[in-house]
Amino acid sequence: VVGDGAGGSGGSRRDARQLPQLDSMPQWAQWLTVAFPPRWFVGIMRAVYLKGTTLAELAPDFLALGVVATFFSIVAIVTYRKQK
Repeated sequence: VVGDGAGGSGGSRRDARQLPQLDSMPQWAQWLTVAFPPRWFVGIMRAVYLKGTTLAELAPDFLALGVVATFFSIVAIVTYRKQK
């Protein structure tokens, strides 16, 4: 619990073990998170921090993060209008 003053992980500090699990979300919410980069970034950080995962094992998450970043970059370029 964050900020409960009960000690644990330093009071108001939250560590990777306390981040909400994707599995605990309703199915519709899980689908919404696919388009948000934090889903992939947090997954990568959790895997490295808690499991010591190798780069090869993280390739699918990095690929997904790259696809999302590329998509949003293309949308930004296409929708950018230079004002005169």
